[in-house]
Amino acid sequence: MARRGRREGSTDRFGEYYRHRITLPDGRRLALYARTREELNEKVETAIAARARGELVTSGRYPYGQWLDQWLADHVKPNLAITTWERYSGIARNHVKPVLGRLALDKVDAPRIQRLYAQMHDDGYKPATISTVHAVIHQSLEVARKMRLVGHNVADDVQGPPPRDRDASDRAFEPEQVRVLDEIIVGHRHEWLWRTMLLTGLRTGEATALTWKNVDITNGRLHVRASYRRTLNGPLLATPKTKRGRRTIPLPRPAIRALEAQRARVRELKLASGVWDEQNLVFPNALGRPLRPDRVLQEFQALLKRHGLPKKRLHDLRHTYATLLYAQDTHPRAVQELMGHSRLEMTMDLYTGSVSAVLENAAARLDGIFVERAGPAAGSSAEQLARMQADARRAAGGAGLTEQLG
Repeated sequence: MARRGRREGSTDRFGEYYRHRITLPDGRRLALYARTREELNEKVETAIAARARGELVTSGRYPYGQWLDQWLADHVKPNLAITTWERYSGIARNHVKPVLGRLALDKVDAPRIQRLYAQMHDDGYKPATISTVHAVIHQSLEVARKMRLVGHNVADDVQGPPPRDRDASDRAFEPEQVRVLDEIIVGHRHEWLWRTMLLTGLRTGEATALTWKNVDITNGRLHVRASYRRTLNGPLLATPKTKRGRRTIPLPRPAIRALEAQRARVRELKLASGVWDEQNLVFPNALGRPLRPDRVLQEFQALLKRHGLPKKRLHDLRHTYATLLYAQDTHPRAVQELMGHSRLEMTMDLYTGSVSAVLENAAARLDGIFVERAGPAAGSSAEQLARMQADARRAAGGAGLTEQLG
C-alpha cells in the first residue's frame, strides 16, 4: 500500500463531494473528488501509487491541439525527414485537431479516437490515410506519456486500421515487360536515367541528386550520399535518413555502359546550352539543374501507354530491381543493403512474394543431396535403380566423363 505524504491526510467536504489533496511532483497540489469516502480513498491510493511509478498526470489540462503543435516542432521536425513533418502537420491540421484538438490531454480517450477512425472510414478515406492519422495520434501521445503529461497512452487501447499489404512484388515489371521496356526506351532523352534506376534500384530523388564525384566507373561503384525531396517550398537536397541509406552499390556492366553514355550526353548538353548551371549532376536538365521528377514521370507513363504497358511509377523500377535480385537467389540481407532499407523486416515485407520463391528454390536444391528412398509404387526395380544411381552421381559431383560425352 502506497504511503501518504505529509499534509496528505486530511479530507474535507466540498459541496456534495468529499475532497482530498495530494502533492504533485512539481510541487503543486492536486484535488481529488468523490461522492463517498470509499470511492475517494480508492482514488487517493491509485494517484499516490501512480506518482510513485512516475505515471501521475501533472498537466492533464494541456490542450491536445497545443501539444500536437509542440510535438511536431520539437520532436518530428528535428528528427524526421522534412516530407514526414509536412505530412504529419497536414494530418494533424486537417483530421486530428478539428475533432480532438480542443480537448485537454487527460480528456482524449479511446472511444473518441475510435469514433474518429470509424467516421473517416465512413467518409471514404483510404486505409493508408487512417493509418497515418493513427500514427500521429499514437506517437504524439506516447511522447506525452514519456514526458509525464499523461499517465497512459490511450491510443494503445484503440483498434487501429488493419495493416496494409506492403508486398511490392506485384508492382514490379514482369520479365516480358522488362524486355519490352528495354526496347522502347532506346533513344529517349531519359533512357540512361531509367536504365540506371532499373540496374541500381536508386530512388528517383537519389538519381536526380547523384553527382559525378559519387560515381566510380573505373571500379564499378556508385555511392548514394544525397537525395532530392519535394517539399511545399520546392525541392530540397538532403542526406539519406538512415546509415544504410548512405550506401555503395556495385555497378553491373550494363549500368556502367549507361553511365558512360550519360556522361557523353551531358557533354553534348553543355555545348548546346547558352547558360549552363554547373552542379556536376549525372542527370541534369538542359540547363544543368536538377530534373523535375513529376515531368520525368509524365514522360515515362506516356511512353508506357503508347506501347501498351501497364501504368507504373518510376519507383516501380526500384521494385523491379529488387525482384530481379531475388530471381538470382540473392540473399535477403544483401537485398536490404543494396536497397538501403533500415530494417531487414522492411525488405522481407515489401517483397514477400519474391522471398517465398527464393526459399522454395533453396529447398529444391536439397533434392540433389539425398538419395530418394523409392517406395513400392515408385516404378520398376530397374527404374528405381537408375534413379538412385543418378541421384548418387549428382550428390558425388555429377556424371562421369563417358556419360557427359554421351
